Amino acid sequence: MFKIQKFEIIEIVLFVALGAIVLMSWNNNPQQQKLDNIKSVVDSPVSLDEPIKKKEISESLPTTNTTIKGFSNEIKALPPATPTKWEVGQDLYEEQKKQYGDLAVRFWADSNSITFLKEFDVDGDGQKETIIGICGLWGNHCPHEVVIIKNNKQVFSYSDTGVNVSLPESGSGFYIEWHTIKYYENGYCCPTGYMKTKFTFKDNKFIPVSEQEVTYINQ
Repeated sequence: MFKIQKFEIIEIVLFVALGAIVLMSWNNNPQQQKLDNIKSVVDSPVSLDEPIKKKEISESLPTTNTTIKGFSNEIKALPPATPTKWEVGQDLYEEQKKQYGDLAVRFWADSNSITFLKEFDVDGDGQKETIIGICGLWGNHCPHEVVIIKNNKQVFSYSDTGVNVSLPESGSGFYIEWHTIKYYENGYCCPTGYMKTKFTFKDNKFIPVSEQEVTYINQ
């Protein structure tokens, strides 16, 4: 039989003790836990993009009888670009600024992080608008809202858990991918499908013109 030397036992005891101290320190540091939660949300946002790529889907025929509610065409100023100093989350704030620039500063000051940014000519005027997904800090099942920005102003918004925007292959307009409660029968983590509503720009506002239901097969 092999023998364990005394100094090896001491090393093992010290290693275990150090691990216990680190774990206790993390558990007793709610600020660090909050930072970890924020980073996990922004680094791995819940988006419809991934399920669409990985799962086989079934789509109903589009209908002009749209049911989406709660969208807004209100034109309003963006949150002020106020530099923020946070006791918790400063590193993540700097990452957001590096990736999204001035927009990150504006929405972080309003307690939101940006989960995606897309550019597309949604109103057909030949100029690309900015489309962002935002999520409340410390939130999950992101994004919580999509916002369209034109000439440094918000011109459209829609809020929903895990909402997404997809873009047409040609032409203008956009699709809002949203949920009704029936898609969450397995919980917010695992929607069984979504509604896909197309918006076009008419009479100086975005209006829903068609809608179809998308369900995952073998969910």
